[in-house]
Amino acid sequence: MITKKQRKQKRHTTIRRLCHQALAATLITGSLMGTGLLGNKVVYGDVKKDADNIKKVLEENKGKLSEELKKVTDFNTLLVLFSILSGDVSLSSSNLSSAITTFSDLVNSFNKQENNRNQANREALFSEISRRISALDEATRNVMKTKQELKMTIQDLESEKLKKQLLNSELDKTREAYKLVIKTSNELEKNLTRPQWTKNKLRKKLKKKQQLKKRLKRTPKLLNKKVNKLTKELKKQKLPQRRLKTRLKRLQKKLMLLKKLLIKHKKNLNN
Repeated sequence: MITKKQRKQKRHTTIRRLCHQALAATLITGSLMGTGLLGNKVVYGDVKKDADNIKKVLEENKGKLSEELKKVTDFNTLLVLFSILSGDVSLSSSNLSSAITTFSDLVNSFNKQENNRNQANREALFSEISRRISALDEATRNVMKTKQELKMTIQDLESEKLKKQLLNSELDKTREAYKLVIKTSNELEKNLTRPQWTKNKLRKKLKKKQQLKKRLKRTPKLLNKKVNKLTKELKKQKLPQRRLKTRLKRLQKKLMLLKKLLIKHKKNLNN
């Protein structure tokens, strides 16, 4: 499975390859047409030098004209020779007038004659011009193809960029939704815990009331026991009547207060 990093590297490699192809095709086209990258006219060769070399080959008559024509570096040389080949020098533009003058000695070597004396030279020149036009056409096609591929690649990149933006947007929405779920979950947990805490608190409070109720129930019994005990002691020891009565009254008052307190606490427990 191709990873995201590998897919990105592949895209960059494709873009670099297409850029190199476009640059190479443009340079080839420029060299064939005698123009630079920006379409401005540039001179890569020397018309006079081309003319001298062609003249020398023709004088030697060793059948090397085709090879020499392939060495022509100035596109104006081929344009002048093409106008001679067509038999209409007026086809050349005004800026080629000086070049035509340079090739004036070679007109009789490439023009059409009755005995077809120049047929081989004319065919060699036509073949070279055809070769360069074919190369120019192929280079132009390559440039168009590369530009189209580059355009498609850029569109794919823009499409992927848009998809990435949409995915990032969805991711942000998902994160926000996740935060909301966590927040809601925490609030629910608090609400669920609170009733349990309240229930435990009520249980403890009820337990304390029950314990207090038990103590209050035991207190009158203890006092009664104490009164009975004192009564028995009174009988046994025959203490002074006044003293015992005073003590007994005090205990009875205390017992009444405790009974009132017990009644009060019972009411509180019932509430």
